[in-house]
Amino acid sequence: MSCYEKLISIRGLCENDTALYYLDDYDVSLMLASKTADERYVSGKRLIETKIGQAWRSLFKDITFDGMKVNSIIEEFNFRGSENATTENDGVSFRLAEGCDLAMIFVSRIILDVETGGTAVVKINNDGVISNIFSGTLESNSQMIIDLNQFVSDDFRLYIESEDVILLSKKVKRHNGFIQANSEVTNGFNVEMQLRCTTEKYLCKYADLLCIAVVYKALALIWSEVRDTNRLNNLVNLKREDAVTKMAFYDSTFNLLKYDITASVNYAPKGLYQLELEKLNIPTPNCRCCLSCKSDSYIISLP
Repeated sequence: MSCYEKLISIRGLCENDTALYYLDDYDVSLMLASKTADERYVSGKRLIETKIGQAWRSLFKDITFDGMKVNSIIEEFNFRGSENATTENDGVSFRLAEGCDLAMIFVSRIILDVETGGTAVVKINNDGVISNIFSGTLESNSQMIIDLNQFVSDDFRLYIESEDVILLSKKVKRHNGFIQANSEVTNGFNVEMQLRCTTEKYLCKYADLLCIAVVYKALALIWSEVRDTNRLNNLVNLKREDAVTKMAFYDSTFNLLKYDITASVNYAPKGLYQLELEKLNIPTPNCRCCLSCKSDSYIISLP
């Protein structure tokens, strides 16, 4: 579950809902969302959940720190072997080094070198949360490629459960300064991963302080759907007349007047989303991986 799940909702979306903020208290109801949802969303529930998720992702991109390598890949790390070692199925663990508050590990794929085949389940332990990433039969003297393509926790472990399968372990070819492995052999797991810079992990601890800004962003996105939906009903037809104004009111990136050649060159209105972002006072993160120091301090850069 994401750090921001269930912080923002709309009444009637879920039973026993205990969100901190409800869109009803601002400008949108579940009925409007239901009347707006076309074949892309099917239901008002899905429309609301999608737009709240998009609003959070937008906010994580909009808040950056001066000197930060935004959405960049710091280093690519291939945990691969070069020489045969022992055959073990103990798995392998990885941990992100201290002082990398803005960095997250992204695992692209996992390659298993199979010596003896059989039925197996490959699992990942993400900081105590265990999930299956493969279940089936592994052939002897073969390679199995598991495309994971997801962010993992700062401390994760890969391992296999099987009574028959033996993986061919190899000595580790090289290590990474930011990602630390617990073993000097691959234990049959060849792992391709990247260290990426993102504000999401760091900002999660301040998620409750960010909610109002996300509410405004979500409202703008929902009103954009009211404008663009192909649904035809009395409620949508009535509300569509106000949609463009409301979009710009909540988020000035939707303000079409700023592209008007007759507008003043100094015309730079700010929506409630932008104004809320300016009020934030998020402490500077400690991240030797993603931040480059400028003079003696860091500053937050907002749109």
